[in-house]
Amino acid sequence: MVQSAHSWKQLGIQKTVSAQSKETTFQRLRKLFPFIYVDETMLQRFLNEWSEQVMSDHMVACFRGHSNIYSFVLINVESVLQDCQERLAELEEQLEHNQDEIKSSTQHQNISESIEYFSDILKNKKKKYLLIDGQHRIDTYKKYLNDEFVILEDIWYNITSSNGEPVPVNLKNKKFSTLPTQVQSGLLEETKFLITEIQKGQFRELVNVTIYTNIGEPWNNHERRIIVPSPFVRQILKWLTKDALWNSMFYNPKGPKVKDMKGHYSLSKKGISLMLCEYVGYYFNTTKGQHHQWPDDSQLDKMCSLEGLDGLTKTGIKNALLICSKVGEVIGSSSSTYTRSQVDNLFILLTTLMNAKNTKNPYSKKLKIENVSDFQDWFFKMELKLRETNKYIIDPTTNKPMVDPTGKLQRNGKPKLVENPDSFLKKCSNHKSADIEIRLDALLDEFNSGYNKLFSNGVASFVNTKQVTKSQRKEVAVKSDFTTFEGDEVSYDEVFGQGTSIDVDHIEATDLGGEHETDNMSLRTATKNRSKQNKKEII
Repeated sequence: MVQSAHSWKQLGIQKTVSAQSKETTFQRLRKLFPFIYVDETMLQRFLNEWSEQVMSDHMVACFRGHSNIYSFVLINVESVLQDCQERLAELEEQLEHNQDEIKSSTQHQNISESIEYFSDILKNKKKKYLLIDGQHRIDTYKKYLNDEFVILEDIWYNITSSNGEPVPVNLKNKKFSTLPTQVQSGLLEETKFLITEIQKGQFRELVNVTIYTNIGEPWNNHERRIIVPSPFVRQILKWLTKDALWNSMFYNPKGPKVKDMKGHYSLSKKGISLMLCEYVGYYFNTTKGQHHQWPDDSQLDKMCSLEGLDGLTKTGIKNALLICSKVGEVIGSSSSTYTRSQVDNLFILLTTLMNAKNTKNPYSKKLKIENVSDFQDWFFKMELKLRETNKYIIDPTTNKPMVDPTGKLQRNGKPKLVENPDSFLKKCSNHKSADIEIRLDALLDEFNSGYNKLFSNGVASFVNTKQVTKSQRKEVAVKSDFTTFEGDEVSYDEVFGQGTSIDVDHIEATDLGGEHETDNMSLRTATKNRSKQNKKEII
């Protein structure tokens, strides 16, 4: 059956985004500045990375006609807020408006938080647009108009003199406000920019507009996901801008500590936040008993989406980031440089040992690193030994590494040896489950073997994170006949009343080997308990 033109029009492609790109002048763009919101925690590159030279070069390119190659991308805040509200209503309908399920749903919490975020931009900050691409360019234009930097190379603007003759004006080393009025007006009216306004669209589609308007500069998967202003992404990027320990691994006056940030991990390709997201994703997997599951692209996409990964709470993210800070502290205590896989191995081990609830943690207590530099020295010596152990296949007849039967030679002219595909070293460059399993098991074995020495040397210890239960408090109160460890009799209310001044304390501190059992507990005045700092009691 032949469709009429009218029928085809009715069947047309369903639009998921309504967007418009248009050319505008510097003058009109300047008038939009008060209505554009730039979330600095969402910046793809920190503002301070653009030096005066870079800003000067960019302005020169703009004035010479390069400014309309890449578009600014503006989200209509009111439209995306409406989309979030509609999606929240859909989710509540899926949960059949069950308040208990709604309350426990991290997806519901994430969408609600996004509604608050966009509402604040619209109502409190009085902004109409959220800028999601072009933050550094906007910042540069504002600074130029505010005389915060000058053009550093010769660039001439011809104006007309009083007798009608052209007069060249050099912009070099001149603040914008000191330029002749004719030059200022000309720059504002003749310099053109391309603006893409997303007028209406589903939240999940917004990032695609940015990708398509930057088609000349291919984006990797992580660049596409990290631009979405979701609750998870905002929490990650906000932490990333503040945590000096983590950033010191990559930005260091004496050179970066992590030396192989290449490919998708390149600093210019948002590689630092990629590592961070992977670490948070791996930590989350371990809390679900998936100790060998490194997050793949689909999991990372879900984590960064508006709804987020179901079950990944703010507290869970915070716990993972605390371990990331500890990784940065350990790396920062050294003058050496490390490969990314070495840092991965450190994080994998600390993720297991710094979470008392981790089912692979053989101590069921939280690791406390007492001496960071000594721990760093122990870990990387141990990790290097693992890399060198079983590196090659052993010839059973000679009990030495097997020589490559093909006769290949190494660069130094020596016979090439047959590498062991199942060695610790071979597994360090991969993130498959079997590889993570081999690495984690080897690291745990080495830690268990060396822990007694680490503990006795004051390098590391374990802290019991278990809380005293109500039943344990009752049992200890009765066993002690309501008498403290110091021999003072106390009242019922002092033990069980609100704001009690009596604690149930471990007689032998748990990080010194004491058990979390009532036989190792006593009543103790709270101020004395909290000031003893886990010192072992002498009975």
